[in-house]
Amino acid sequence: MRAPTADLEAHDLLLRAGDLYYRFTERDLRRSIELYQAALARDSTLAAAWAGIAGAWCWLADDWLPPREAYPRAKAAALRAIALDPALAAGHSALGVVRMLYEWDAAGAEREIGRAVSLDSARGAASYDYGELLDLLGRTDSAVAYLRRARSVNPLDPQVTTRLGDFLAHAGRYAEAMAEYRQALELEPAHSLALIGMADVLLRHGKPEEALAVLGRAPEMGARVRVALARTYAALGRRAEAGRIARELERTARSRNVRADGPAIVYAALGDRDAAFRWLERAYRDRSASLVLNARSDVFAPLHADPRWPALLRRVGFIR
Repeated sequence: MRAPTADLEAHDLLLRAGDLYYRFTERDLRRSIELYQAALARDSTLAAAWAGIAGAWCWLADDWLPPREAYPRAKAAALRAIALDPALAAGHSALGVVRMLYEWDAAGAEREIGRAVSLDSARGAASYDYGELLDLLGRTDSAVAYLRRARSVNPLDPQVTTRLGDFLAHAGRYAEAMAEYRQALELEPAHSLALIGMADVLLRHGKPEEALAVLGRAPEMGARVRVALARTYAALGRRAEAGRIARELERTARSRNVRADGPAIVYAALGDRDAAFRWLERAYRDRSASLVLNARSDVFAPLHADPRWPALLRRVGFIR
């Protein structure tokens, strides 16, 4: 892999964009794209900038932008990065994420992300993405190993530690998962995804009151936190409050993008299977990543006995 650029200003823009990228908020991700584009205006051969743009579009998808809008942009940017520098791990990794989360092509995802890992085995991002893929394919022990590798490269990144906790929870290693969530919260005390993961483990152990207290520590009521709250309210028998959150999400979806799995998760928790599957059908039409990310999750456990659930997974075709 050649040096990113000889242009010092382009290099500075690249570094500033990367700093914003790893904050994972809509505002910062959009600003990172602007800075990556400014770097390209200085040096049009800067493959790393195209890879950064691809990654930012991937993170914007589902939570802030419709998947059909964001992922094609991510794919185009990843292909530009690879064309400029075929040995750039980040380009292959970004393309692999598109294959995994949008195109639902497990073989293609493994080929591209595996290529990224082989090109730069010390790169934490590639190991993170490969761990994500392995977990989705049910190879959770291997996924944990790759996340530990990613964490060794980025020990101060709470997102890597949180996702390691998620994978341990998927494997039923709940005590270890809770330890990882606590470590993530030491790095960032209000890290919402770590709080959600911790609350999910508490729900699995029949402790909804404790889960509610944990979620109360979240700094702002983003959609994912509200969905976790609604699940907790349902477990506490506070059905009216859970239903109110579902209706709020539906109203919001009329004017801006809402992850389609959010209302589906709440309605599943409330036992309204028809409403849950209505939103899952929307997720399928949108090609939402939620259909692969949640296929093995407990959030849809109330739907697993319904014949519509395995039929939906067969249509997605990613999970075998």
